[in-house]
Amino acid sequence: MKIMNKTRFFYSWIILQLVVLGGWAAMHEWQRQHAPRVLLKIAPVDPYDIVRGRYQAIAFDVERIPKKILDDSSFGDFSKLERGSPLWIVLRKGSNDWYEVGSVYRERPPTSELVLCARYTYPWSHWDSQRRRSIIHGISASLGINRYFIPARNSDLPRGTDHVILGEVSIGKAGNPQLERLIIDGKPY
Repeated sequence: MKIMNKTRFFYSWIILQLVVLGGWAAMHEWQRQHAPRVLLKIAPVDPYDIVRGRYQAIAFDVERIPKKILDDSSFGDFSKLERGSPLWIVLRKGSNDWYEVGSVYRERPPTSELVLCARYTYPWSHWDSQRRRSIIHGISASLGINRYFIPARNSDLPRGTDHVILGEVSIGKAGNPQLERLIIDGKPY
């Protein structure tokens, strides 16, 4: 009888793992197939991660939120934000092919527009040597999709201002972004 219980427990455990992993994969695949997609401008940061292999660290332009947009959004005092606090970025179509930050909120706005959920990382600033103080330009956020695996047959992402690199991102109903592919100078990477 004990062997039968152990066998049932073993098979139940295997089935539970398959259901959880299968559900997780199905959720991501559903988002890939059904969620709206936007193009976001990115910049390569680091060409190689020695621990993980050929991953390219990237930064999205929408992750740097200027102080003017915060003021226009009635965001309030951002100096007391804690690292990892949720931010809701409402996207608007820019003058180019990609989307830009339209407004930013601390709570999810009641809108049907394209809204990304990001996490606050730190103030966006630079050191002014003449004034001898840090000048705050806005805040930086993380979308959580800042690494892109580069297949062995491809070279590193190009650098410099003479290339336009875009990330095609699907946005789930909860605002969670998923990086689908990169587009370099209008061509899929």
